[in-house]
Parts: sequence; C-alpha cells; structure tokens
Amino acid sequence: MNLEQIFKEFIIVVQENPKYTIGLIDNYGKVISCSDEEKAGSRIDLSQQNKDDHFYKLTVEGKDYGYLWVNGQDDSLSIVANLLSESLKTRIIFEMNQEAARQSLSLEEQLIKALITTRNFRIDEVVRLSQELHIDGTKPRVAIRIVKETAFDVQEVTDLKYKINEDETIYSLMADNEIIMFKVVPKNLMELTVKEYLDSFIHDLQEWGLSDCYFYVGSVQNKTRLFQSSYQHTMWLKENLAMNGPKIVHFWDYVLNYLASRVPQQDITGLFDYLNGVINKIDTAELISIARQLYINDYNLTQTAESLFLHKNTLVYKIKRFEELFHIDIRGSFQGKIQFYLLANYLSDNDKREQAGEIYE
Repeated sequence: MNLEQIFKEFIIVVQENPKYTIGLIDNYGKVISCSDEEKAGSRIDLSQQNKDDHFYKLTVEGKDYGYLWVNGQDDSLSIVANLLSESLKTRIIFEMNQEAARQSLSLEEQLIKALITTRNFRIDEVVRLSQELHIDGTKPRVAIRIVKETAFDVQEVTDLKYKINEDETIYSLMADNEIIMFKVVPKNLMELTVKEYLDSFIHDLQEWGLSDCYFYVGSVQNKTRLFQSSYQHTMWLKENLAMNGPKIVHFWDYVLNYLASRVPQQDITGLFDYLNGVINKIDTAELISIARQLYINDYNLTQTAESLFLHKNTLVYKIKRFEELFHIDIRGSFQGKIQFYLLANYLSDNDKREQAGEIYE
C-alpha cells in the first residue's frame, strides 16, 4: 500500500477549503506530503501542538503510519481536524482491505490453476495453498464459470470478494471475460436442493451487478482430485450451449447430452446407420427438436407441447409416428427414451458434418 499516494488523493478532497493545511508526518517530524507543497520535506516539532496545529496519531489495525497534521486559524479546527483524521483512517483501512483482497486473489489464482491442471497434478501444492488461504480443502465444491460478453473491470473482480463474503469460496479472473469460481456446497442442506442453493447464490451475484453474465455450473465434487472434473464440465457447457440461451445452466440438467457426446461417433453411426432409409422419410430437424424438448421437460408431454408451440394431440401423433418408424417405445420405456435421444444426437451430428462438407462412405 502506497501511503503517500493515498494521502495525495486525500489532499485533493480537502483542498476545496483553503483555510486548512494538512500534512502527513513521519514519527521523526518530517513532512512526507502536504497540501502546501512548499512545506514538503520540512520538519515539524510534534511536541508543539497549539490551537493552530493539531497532530493525530495514525494507527490503523495495530500498524503505525505516522501523524496527520492539520493547521488552520479557525475556532472549529479541533472538530474539523478530528473528522479529517477519522476520514483518513477509514481510507487507509479501505486500501488495506483492497490490498489484502488482491493478495488473496493472487493466491486463489494459484490454487485454482493447481486444481484444474490436467498434467502433473500436485496434491502437496494444493494443500500448501489451501493452508495459506486458511480454507478446508475437504469440503464439497462446485466449479462455476462466469462469462461476460465484454471484459471484466479489475476493480469489479476485486469487489466481488466482499460480495461473496465467504472465506471458503475461491475465484480468479482466468481470462478477460471469464471468472472461474469454486463454490463450497454445504454437506447437509436442510430445505433447498443443491440446484436451488446454487441458483439462490447466483441470483445474489446477479442482483449485485453480474446480471449481464452467463453462469455455467459444473458437477458437485467431494474429493480434491475431482474438482478438475467439475471445471471440465463447465467448459463442456460453455462449448456446447449457445450464450444466447439461459443465463444459468447446470451440468446435471445436460448430463445425458454430455454422456452421449462422449460416445465415439463411429459407435453411434454403427447403432443407427441401418435406419438411414427410414430417416429419409422424416423431417430430421423436427425429430431433433422434439427429442431435445422431451428431454428438457422430463418427457412431460404437456410441457413439451407448450415448449414446441404444438397442441398436445399433435405432439402425441408425431411421437407415435416416430415409434412406428423406428420400432422404439419413446413414451413408455426408459430404454426407448434413451434410444430416441441418441438417435436425435446422431442426426444432429450428421447435419453438422454435412454442413462442414465431410464425405461419408
């Protein structure tokens, strides 16, 4: 913390009233900085306090910062000088907290990088940094990727520390427009589900000022070595979901999508290639849309029809047709639901490959 710079900024605030001279004096009486620049570097006898000169010891949180000197010919000098002293102490405390927050964020950045590294993961480094930050590395955590379309302001990132006000939750600015956070999740939530708890936390952040951000919420993990998986899940969400969609997305709402995406394309092709003749008879875009809305709405036909702006009977008719064409029980069988969803993924991936100009044998 640069005390002299802080004081120079403080001087600007009080220079509007030329009746007073204020100075920052070290413990030996040397004027370090002063509103009257000619007095800077001179020496003042601290023992000679009188009605025109008031000296206030600047001790903040046990640390000595010298003296504030206030000079003026005014009956209210004592009151004004005391107010200036308290104001300067408040400013010093603010700067100390800002510096502590910046130092903490620097350590948190190191810890987050240690947690998410895919090569040479070192548990000893994670433990060391956790101890330095005084956090319990054994608590369950979930990665949250906070993405803004424009760059974050550095001060905005620092101030987030005061908003969160949780020593156990760590975060760091990992790119100009991305914050990676590891949020602690209580082991025993009483009334809220994990999703509700995290939504409430994120809504608070949005009300604080992050309303223009997207929040990608990973999987909750209990083990330190698996925090990296939660981080990878936020990355998958960001890469596979459009930023013009919901502002808050949870990995567990898309876990089937994720698992389907992990199956090698050649395996999916092997499962459904024999259906190509049938596929030519349908509107593949419609099938993909229906399959995904069914999944999002937990296969509730009424909600799915509303999402698709269809009459429920129309939706049922279309699903029956798919069931007859592909010989799968979409409505009554869990296995049929999975097969239909994988089929939609297969068709969607085929469309993407054809648009990219890939050639199939």
